[in-house]
Amino acid sequence: MKVTVLQRVHVSNTASKDFAPLNVEFVVKRDLCIGCGVCEAVCPHSAIKMVYNYARGTYQPSISKEACSKCQLCLKVCPGYYLHAVHISGRAESELRKTLRNIRGVYIGYSRDSKLRFLASSGGIVTAVLLNALRRGYVDGVLVTHYFGGATPFAKGVLARTEKDVMLSMGSKYMPSLLGRALRELRPGGKYIVVGLPCHLYAIKKFIEIRREFRKSIFYFVGLFCGGLPNINGTLRLVRNYVKNSDKIIITELRHRGLGWPGYLYTVANKKKIILPYMEYSQKLFPSFQHNACQYCILGFNPFADISVGDAWLPEFITKERKGISIVLLRSSQGAKLLEFTSDVLNLQDAGIGALWKSQRGLIYKLEAIVDRVLLSFFTRYKTPSFG
Repeated sequence: MKVTVLQRVHVSNTASKDFAPLNVEFVVKRDLCIGCGVCEAVCPHSAIKMVYNYARGTYQPSISKEACSKCQLCLKVCPGYYLHAVHISGRAESELRKTLRNIRGVYIGYSRDSKLRFLASSGGIVTAVLLNALRRGYVDGVLVTHYFGGATPFAKGVLARTEKDVMLSMGSKYMPSLLGRALRELRPGGKYIVVGLPCHLYAIKKFIEIRREFRKSIFYFVGLFCGGLPNINGTLRLVRNYVKNSDKIIITELRHRGLGWPGYLYTVANKKKIILPYMEYSQKLFPSFQHNACQYCILGFNPFADISVGDAWLPEFITKERKGISIVLLRSSQGAKLLEFTSDVLNLQDAGIGALWKSQRGLIYKLEAIVDRVLLSFFTRYKTPSFG
């Protein structure tokens, strides 16, 4: 049997072999948790509670050993555990190829609403789709994320049923999002659109598989491209550079993208407005503060979505485009329906697969380099997830 690089790293770098994966404590100890909280929602015994880890700037599950029945449902929905399984089995390369097989179409486009296009991230495609679906009654609600401020700002999932709630979700949120409470608001037989990062959609799809009462519900999955999810400490570090008395920061407003393209970070911290160009602050945020698991993730193009959306970083747009423009991947028949009934609110043009490669070279480089990154981490003793 051929031994892959990742398997060789595993054999050489395996820690204690007597730690059986009984629940998501296994994932936390291997630094593969991304703080989504779907494990908390799926636990039938309420044995899991998401708690904030100040040092890491993210939420992590805390497990009650007395309440845990070791049913392993939390592991079944966990994207970190999926990542562990893929790497330990040497399937990373084949799984990566799978993520690119179900692409049925590639489009370049933006919202026809010029105001929405300017205010939202990357041309307003996602927000336009959600608003249109609600207005026409195609869905009962959309699962999105809202920002919540304070000394420790965070994002959490909400089930938006009004246009106002959708508008509040507009703009990127470069921090972990807690999704558990929103999942508990879903109703069997309901019609929903779910928006999320690749790890979020993986977890939510697994959640729906386990919760059989939702299997007859209609879901559309709208995915976002992702090259890595920063923790909350990254945003706090950025803000401290511009606020006096930075030992105590209270953030009341925050958006990481929007106001044109590629956009601006807009925040109000200690009553002071701060606006930073994306190209200026992103280099300080990525990858220094991203979750450790993100360095080994192969899901960047969001293969679990019906349509997935990202920035159209094409040469002809980077120097001239200022309002916002996206690249859209059609991945399923459900996605085709979604684009069909929103065609009057979007301006989409067929672009071909070459546009994807040209516009996402950074993400493609990251995906190609994952095996090398794991090997380098082992030899340099840089902190890396233990795939054992």
